[in-house]
Amino acid sequence: MTTYSHCMTRRRWTLLALVLLAAAMLPVIAGAVELKEPAPAIVGAPQMAPVLVDGHELFRVVGVAAYPAKRRAAEIAGRIIDLAQDPAFDSSSVQLADDEGTIVIVADATRVMTVLDQDAALEGLTTRIVAVAMAERIREAIDEYRQERAPGYIVRSVAVIAAVTFAVVALFWSLRWLFGRLLNVLEARYEARLDTLEERSAGAVDADQLWRVIRGLVSGIWWVALLMAISLAADVALQRLPWTRFLSYAFRTLVENPVRKMLSAVVDSIPNLVFLLILFFVVRYVLRMLQALFMGISRRSIKIAALEPDTAMVTYRLIRYGILAFALVVAYPYIPGSGSDAFKGISVFTGVLLSIGASSIVANTVAGYMLIYRKAFSLGDVVRIGEQVGRVADVRQQVSVLMTPKNEQVMIPNSVIVSAEVTNYSARVRAGQLILHSTVSIGYDTPWRQVEAMLLEAADRTPGLLKAPKPFVLKRELADFYVSYEINAYSDSAAKMLKTYSALHENILDVFNENQVQIMSPHFEAQPAEPVLARKE
Repeated sequence: MTTYSHCMTRRRWTLLALVLLAAAMLPVIAGAVELKEPAPAIVGAPQMAPVLVDGHELFRVVGVAAYPAKRRAAEIAGRIIDLAQDPAFDSSSVQLADDEGTIVIVADATRVMTVLDQDAALEGLTTRIVAVAMAERIREAIDEYRQERAPGYIVRSVAVIAAVTFAVVALFWSLRWLFGRLLNVLEARYEARLDTLEERSAGAVDADQLWRVIRGLVSGIWWVALLMAISLAADVALQRLPWTRFLSYAFRTLVENPVRKMLSAVVDSIPNLVFLLILFFVVRYVLRMLQALFMGISRRSIKIAALEPDTAMVTYRLIRYGILAFALVVAYPYIPGSGSDAFKGISVFTGVLLSIGASSIVANTVAGYMLIYRKAFSLGDVVRIGEQVGRVADVRQQVSVLMTPKNEQVMIPNSVIVSAEVTNYSARVRAGQLILHSTVSIGYDTPWRQVEAMLLEAADRTPGLLKAPKPFVLKRELADFYVSYEINAYSDSAAKMLKTYSALHENILDVFNENQVQIMSPHFEAQPAEPVLARKE
């Protein structure tokens, strides 16, 4: 296994160094060419926007359809910047004035903005109080604008940015060394244990793959820590200089606000999550109690008249599905995001897919439970389903598996079995009533008592046929050229049914040849001159 220091390529380190260098040089480059602040994005309601100067939000204003809030806020910010850039302007000259019943904020003879009643409604205060606060904030913004462009402030800001950049680089190498050492320690201590685990699991656990997962986890933690440090350092660096502060504002809008909303949603969902946790443990406890009860019934240690041991666990599974469905219905309103349109859309879409594509699955599953409760057959029974004869090897939710005498595995959908005729030979064996039978056609010139005796003799010679109850012969048909006789004998093994039939037919041929009685198959249209018999030898 390679150490962590060899996992990082030289190209990746070079690219990361260039990114850090660009982050450090960006404020200096931006200081040479002053960047024009773009129109701020609307925050909150569509008709409300913040007035931003150098990335600082002074206050918020409203707008109308003809004069949108975004445009109004940008124009107010532009006037404030123009005043701040005028060295002859004194910020203390920003005052309030009345203009035909409205309150305006003026600077000397320049109208900075008009304070609307709707602006005051945002704060829930009177228009004059809000206007006084806005004028004071404008004066502070003008002073801050000039102070942040003083040479001393810029020098201090560049020094802070350099220190932050150095700290990030030092943290980068420290984390690289720390996690490299951590991987080396883990490799030295647990490599042999992972190989032993692979040997004990008979190859089910791949030591190399497991080690790659551990190494990837450590590497992921390293990258997360590094990206968090870079993000924090970039935000501090961008905040120091007024020309780059709007980038910090944009970064917070794109990254921090979604994260803050996610964390806020998690905090707000804590009561619901506690309810879901309690519901989980209650349902789990109830299911464990029911499982112990039904396992006792299946083992016959607990007896309940309404429940049979053979179907106890199947009944438990059905009850479990019902409890889980009920718990899901109860938990649904408390699932975070369950009331959102996206969640509802996914639920509807999933329901449509299930209703369209899972109809056969549901039908086969229901049919599987019907078969179990109908007790048409059990595992190991020899059955005939349609044209298929075989031993029941497995009964699943969707299909039942038959093993034919030719050792073929046949899977039959349960819905087909429910609608088909099922002949269970093993059930008659358990009741002592399985009858094997075979039919022969004999000419009218042979006495029926002799034929009956020969058939009974053949049955008596056949292993696998019971002596009691006694075999019996039926005269099935008086045809044009022959009499149809049927030998019936009881058997105690459905699994050996084909072998028993073969032995019975062998003995019928032997007995009839020994008594020189020909079997009329194929049919004869006239009696032959000599009996059609197999030679004795």
